[in-house]
Amino acid sequence: MPSYETNSIALATFNDILSRYETYVPSKLLELDRFRYSTLPQALTHRPDRRLDPSEVVQLVEWKLKHGTFRPKLLNLVRGNSDEAIERTTKEAFAHLDLESEDVSVTKALAIVTRLSGVGPATGSLLLSIYRPDAIPFFSDELFRWCLWDKPGKAGTRGWQRKIDYNAKHYEMLVQEFDLLKKRLNVSALDAERVAWVLGKEQVDIDAEGQEEDVDAVDQSAGDNEDKQEEDTPTDGLKSKKRKAEISEELNELPRGATRKSSRRKLKS
Repeated sequence: MPSYETNSIALATFNDILSRYETYVPSKLLELDRFRYSTLPQALTHRPDRRLDPSEVVQLVEWKLKHGTFRPKLLNLVRGNSDEAIERTTKEAFAHLDLESEDVSVTKALAIVTRLSGVGPATGSLLLSIYRPDAIPFFSDELFRWCLWDKPGKAGTRGWQRKIDYNAKHYEMLVQEFDLLKKRLNVSALDAERVAWVLGKEQVDIDAEGQEEDVDAVDQSAGDNEDKQEEDTPTDGLKSKKRKAEISEELNELPRGATRKSSRRKLKS
């Protein structure tokens, strides 16, 4: 039986799961899906003025809501931002990502982009992932749960039933765990996100290698929690020494292997 854990999944298994992605995309979402995964990331690489247009941000949020739990209030908050604010803020965040190559300052860029109304860590990570689809993961439910499968969760939850706090601390945990997968298999954040989506849709029990879990009751509560946290957007100053210690402590509670401490990306403020 193949292993599905991020620290042991084979590249062939990863690619096989990735090939099934489109079978789980509703037909009404296909156009937005192409926009999010292909059209916009490619367009941004050829754009001299590296920023997102207001209409593009709205489309990304629409994709996110249709891909998960639809919350009209969140979309209205995003639409309430001025055109100038969206263009200036995304340009500043992307410029910050260009300051470094290997040690990408994701935390600072996230703090910048979440200044926008209705843009919390989850939506903010989506905007950043458009600019760096290879290295910056979108804070999706499925990717977070897959990457932190064996870590202790809120209220004792774990696996696909893990409850999620949509905050900068937990996003940093996701980035660190994804980095291990990326370095081992040389896969992009974009592809890892889609593999996690398939695993979530198939409700694969990662521990049992192929069994299924019942996650319906958890998904709704997770969406409600995200809604509140996306509205409470400020994330400035989150990368203190105390937070670094908290993240390292939580990640090391249930280590998967001895390689974890030495292979993390530095997240700078």
